[in-house]
Amino acid sequence: MAPKAGQGSFLRNLSEFIIAAGIYSAFAIYLYQPYLKNPALERLALLLNASLASLGCYVLSRRWVASFPGAFFAGIVYGFGPFALGLAAYQATAGLVFAAVPWLFCPAAFWQRLFNTRNSKRRFAYLLITTGLSILPFLIIVLLFSILGSAKLRLFPIPIQTRLHLADTIGLLSLYKATNNSSIFFSFYHLPLSALVMGFFVFFALHRVGPMIIFTLGLALTFTDSIFQVSPLIWTAVPLVCCSVLIGLGTQSLAWSTAADKGWLLICAFITGLCAAVTAILGSKGESIFFQDATMYVLAVVLVMITFFIARGGLRLHWLRWLALSAAFLLDIFIGAQSIVEKIL
Repeated sequence: MAPKAGQGSFLRNLSEFIIAAGIYSAFAIYLYQPYLKNPALERLALLLNASLASLGCYVLSRRWVASFPGAFFAGIVYGFGPFALGLAAYQATAGLVFAAVPWLFCPAAFWQRLFNTRNSKRRFAYLLITTGLSILPFLIIVLLFSILGSAKLRLFPIPIQTRLHLADTIGLLSLYKATNNSSIFFSFYHLPLSALVMGFFVFFALHRVGPMIIFTLGLALTFTDSIFQVSPLIWTAVPLVCCSVLIGLGTQSLAWSTAADKGWLLICAFITGLCAAVTAILGSKGESIFFQDATMYVLAVVLVMITFFIARGGLRLHWLRWLALSAAFLLDIFIGAQSIVEKIL
């Protein structure tokens, strides 16, 4: 007997979840295996933190990202992103809190699927519950820091005086410069950055105000002094999980774009090309490390322009787009993640 539509959808989602979990775990083992010859509990925790963080963002992104590859990349750029890998310089509990953040936002993201919003009398209750569930992760993080920093445990995941400064944002432009000159990698990989731009366009076009408010609040807390004994650095997880979901959505949009999206594609190519030009100019002034970033940005521009010409020509070729995007993104992530882990450990 053939499965019903609902059963087929459940089995497909479950199989994709298992595949994603397997790939994340395998990548974590590959990255950290050289440093686990004499495994301590903290070293083994690195594997668990990276896998759980990636899988949590994967699950959260399925609220907005329909395709498996898009959700997969949302997960991997969060759990294995520069900032996440850089947390290995602190206690293992720092990575655990970071891994918990996307899971904490899942109730706010998914509960409304059970709610009939067409009934105008229920919309206020819908808004109230969504707001409460969106605030809950912030309260839980405060509680976690309170427990971990108690007199009995004394396990502050990150020193409470540690926070981002304006100089740390160099990583948004130059990943390799940041990994050579900083211990805080507030950064993204180069090629997913173009997908992030596309994801922002899609969210604004759909008027998704709620996630943008959460993003803004998390970013503001990141640059402030400690509140309720929580290290400002851990609040970085909130804007990063938002951006990771946008990268997944943007990747999907690049793969599924049509002729109507030509303008957005050109803007993505322009912004990425601007990053390539700036890093190339900086490299020409004596810091050759910027040329590595410029090379990856040029590859991103080529990738977006290929997508542009396919869309303008009215061709679908989704399989070809996914293949090109996946190969380029994985290459960027693979090279960047290895260089960060080697520096930290």
